[in-house]
Amino acid sequence: MTRRTKAIIAAGGAIAALGAGGAAVATATGGEEGGRDERITGPTADQARAAALATAPGGTVEGVERADGGAKGYEVEVKAKGGKSLEIVVGPRFNVVSVTQDD
Repeated sequence: MTRRTKAIIAAGGAIAALGAGGAAVATATGGEEGGRDERITGPTADQARAAALATAPGGTVEGVERADGGAKGYEVEVKAKGGKSLEIVVGPRFNVVSVTQDD
C-alpha cells in the first residue's frame, strides 16, 4: 500500500469513529426521539409553560419536554409554590390534560 492509501484509510477510520461517538452522545443525552426525554425551547415551549403556570400560579418551570410514548403534547416540570414537584401534561392545543406530583 502506498503512503497516500494508508492516509486515506486512516482518515476514513477517524471520521467513522467520530460519527459513532456523536451518535452515542446524542442517544445518551436524549437528543433523539424514541421514548427518551426531548427538551424543547422557543415559542412552543413558551405556550406550554404559560398553560402550566396558569394551573400552578406562582410556580417555577424547570423544563418542557415532548410527551412520552409518542403522545402529542408536552410535559412541563414545575416546582410549585409550596415546593412540590409537579408534572403538568399539556395537550397539542395547549390545554392542561393532567397534573401529577413528581417524586
